[in-house]
Amino acid sequence: MKPDQMKALFIFIALIGTSTGLQASCGALNPTLTVIDNGTGNYMFELTYETDQGYTLTNIAWDFGDMTGTINNTSQSMPHQYYYTTPTTYNVSATCNFNNGSIIQCVVSTHVTTPSELPAVSCPVAAFVPLKSSDWCYTGDLTIHWGFCNEDYNGDGADDNYWTADHVVWNMGDGTSLTTTGTNPATHTYTSSVTQTISATAYFSGQNGEICSSPLMLINGGVGGNGDPCMLVNDPTLLATPYVSVDPYLASAEIYMNPAVACQREPFQIFNNPQITPVPANYNSWSYELFMDGTSVASGAGMPDNSSWIHQSSLDPGDYTFEIVYTYNNPAGGSCSAGASMLYTVDSCEVACDNCNSFKPYAGERYWLSAWVKEDQASQVLKYNGAHINLDFTGSGVNVDFYPEGEIIDGWQRIVGSFTVPGNTTELDIKLVNGNASIDAFFDDIRIHPFNASMKSYVYDPETFWLTAELDDNNYATFYEYDKEGQLIRIKKETARGIMTIQESRSSNPKSE
Repeated sequence: MKPDQMKALFIFIALIGTSTGLQASCGALNPTLTVIDNGTGNYMFELTYETDQGYTLTNIAWDFGDMTGTINNTSQSMPHQYYYTTPTTYNVSATCNFNNGSIIQCVVSTHVTTPSELPAVSCPVAAFVPLKSSDWCYTGDLTIHWGFCNEDYNGDGADDNYWTADHVVWNMGDGTSLTTTGTNPATHTYTSSVTQTISATAYFSGQNGEICSSPLMLINGGVGGNGDPCMLVNDPTLLATPYVSVDPYLASAEIYMNPAVACQREPFQIFNNPQITPVPANYNSWSYELFMDGTSVASGAGMPDNSSWIHQSSLDPGDYTFEIVYTYNNPAGGSCSAGASMLYTVDSCEVACDNCNSFKPYAGERYWLSAWVKEDQASQVLKYNGAHINLDFTGSGVNVDFYPEGEIIDGWQRIVGSFTVPGNTTELDIKLVNGNASIDAFFDDIRIHPFNASMKSYVYDPETFWLTAELDDNNYATFYEYDKEGQLIRIKKETARGIMTIQESRSSNPKSE
């Protein structure tokens, strides 16, 4: 095409202002759209508006009418290249949003009619390839390679090196703008998992001093590692968008324990940190696995719910390494993983004191309970039905009651039974219950010890420190009685049939005249 034929391009501009209830404001902004033909097959569209109205331009949606899609950004200058085959009229529109307390939307449009063929030396067709790095999910690193097509302008069957790449201006979609020189790739690290739209414009210098620019395009189906930008010239059906959307599925890992430090054999729980894991939109593509000292202890599909624990355990004193690993598996988006580990200390929690309670049963262990109870009944009864002992295992929702059984011995009846501490138990409450409020109930010799262990208890006189009673493995007492000089005179034994005297002795000194 001759240069004077290029002037056959005709343009007419139509201004359309739309907004709900705010047409007057949009009209006051007076937005206009103009087009510039650079003579090398590339057009530059310019949006202008009255800037003294106090409104801020927040977004422009560009549509070039050739099914290349919509570009959303805030740039008021947008280049675009059409691929001529026959004279074609394209409707170009820019939908712009203004904000000043309320949003005003204006649609500005223009028509462009292209000639029947490309200019003799058209601006090169450029294409780009966004390549996710192997750890895309974790670091957000993205490398973009690009190239352009130096067509066969002189007809000798070989590409001419008529154009030289000068630089490329990249819009990375997250507010970042990059400029690269020549055909060097662009690299960028994303810090958000929000979908980003990337677009770019390449600028070229011609052998005769021309300067032109072309939007970087994608070929339908993507441009592979050996993609040829000239495919867009040779086969217009491969025309794709001048932008690409990428999803940096960022993932870092963090877990926390409750409690932060546990005592030996005390239940603790491991939770997922909801502020660190991937966004919910990608939930189903993720899986997780929890390791303790290198051994897998929990795993699942999706992401663990932060409101419930991933794993619960109780351990002996020591240091333990827990590691959480998140894995993203999606054939369309590649695979990656992210992990974090933490050292967790289980303390013995032994307290050095002169008088302290060291009783601490372990979850899953079996124990034996025994006690004696007496009800202040007005008449003789064969069994006490009101007084009993209740064990409340906090955290597990389990309650167990133990009632008196066997013979009433000297007014006292024995309570015995075994129990196993349920999992999830955080506290054990021992409750002495009097089920009959009209009478008094007394409890004595309450003992709990491991089921497979034996236990004896001793009772001493607080003033003389003489041994007055000894309780055997079954919580039956042997009583010791002394005279005023501290000589043992009687031993009584408590049995299922009652209290029996098993030894009695008297001694005296002979009298002298």
